[in-house]
Amino acid sequence: MLIVEDDWLIAEALADQIEALGCGVVGPVGSVAEALDALEKSSPEAALLDVNLGTETSFPIADALVGRGIPFAFVTAYSRSQLPERFASSAVLMKPVSAHSLRNHVRELAARVHA
Repeated sequence: MLIVEDDWLIAEALADQIEALGCGVVGPVGSVAEALDALEKSSPEAALLDVNLGTETSFPIADALVGRGIPFAFVTAYSRSQLPERFASSAVLMKPVSAHSLRNHVRELAARVHA
């Protein structure tokens, strides 16, 4: 699972929780450039994307994931209505993310991979 999050503490917490669920982690990375580079060098089965990455958004990463057929969820404080229309049906985990919510969304993403 690719983790894109610019807040180091949140990124590490997500990575620890994902690993505890038995999933491998790519990253975490904190920028669009790092995420696109990680996509070129690895083949994550799914991704979790923070929307706001400082001065940029993760939307170019989401576009790349869609193009590769890799499922993802946004992890954000933004509401679904604040996302671009092209991502209206994307999964959204609201920050702060509970362990229960994260586990359910990771299972949902994994089901899409293995469907």
